[in-house]
Amino acid sequence: MLDNNTTEKLLPLLQRYKEKVITIQIVSYDNQVIATSDFVYEIDDFQLNLIEKTDSQCYSFLITFLIALTLALLIPFLNKSYLTKSNKELAVLYSLGYSRIQLIKLILAENLITFSLCFISAYLTDALLFK
Repeated sequence: MLDNNTTEKLLPLLQRYKEKVITIQIVSYDNQVIATSDFVYEIDDFQLNLIEKTDSQCYSFLITFLIALTLALLIPFLNKSYLTKSNKELAVLYSLGYSRIQLIKLILAENLITFSLCFISAYLTDALLFK
């Protein structure tokens, strides 16, 4: 916990910066870093609130995003039956009078739904396995 004197010194400095992360290092007498912590800070009512930000949270979100992106790309594009079925459906829709822009929006919507489902499943798997 920061005392009032330290907070009063830090507030004017922190209000200038757009980056809302503070890195605090604990250093021994011989100048070796013992521990490092990142904190996200908020300033409200002239009080400094520190929220610890762990690297594992950032890494788990990044891993989840990469897994979801990989699955979302692999599922529709490497499955040949999906592509032939999709091409036939798009040909029928085009012959019924749908414009190319509408078909592109349809393809994007399908891929977004696939990515969203992969992202949710990867996030839940990551949350269950690594926490």
